[in-house]
Amino acid sequence: MTHGQGSSRAVMSVFLLRPRVADLVFQLYGRPLHPEFFDILAVRKIQREDYELTVRITRTGHVITWENRDVCLTEVTTAADQLLPERRRLLSYRIRGEHSDSLACAHGISYQMCLQVKRCRRRSFCTFTMKSWPTEASAACSTIFSPITGYP
Repeated sequence: MTHGQGSSRAVMSVFLLRPRVADLVFQLYGRPLHPEFFDILAVRKIQREDYELTVRITRTGHVITWENRDVCLTEVTTAADQLLPERRRLLSYRIRGEHSDSLACAHGISYQMCLQVKRCRRRSFCTFTMKSWPTEASAACSTIFSPITGYP
């Protein structure tokens, strides 16, 4: 694709880097997924006495794995056309509209999710984000990868 008439300067569509939200899926697995399935941009691990959390930011979303001695859950947002295993897939939703779900796991562990897609102006988004993430833990999650500047 070229920019302007007669221009030889190439312009890359944003969609080549990251799919539209409507083209994403949310999935939950009761097992770890191999990192080779994903184009990973950043990784952070948080270890506590009784669990480990691994957060991977990918070109198309994220892969979050929470595990302890008894339970392993992996949450994924990725392109709908990405081939992922079906074995032990517990939840799957297109990222459109609003979805809420919960899952009782072994040994008293429970998983809850809620996602909502809305269109809004940039200023409204920034204001909402700052008001919605008041806790220290949420703030840590929102800044743990900041700044991600460009792609490798």
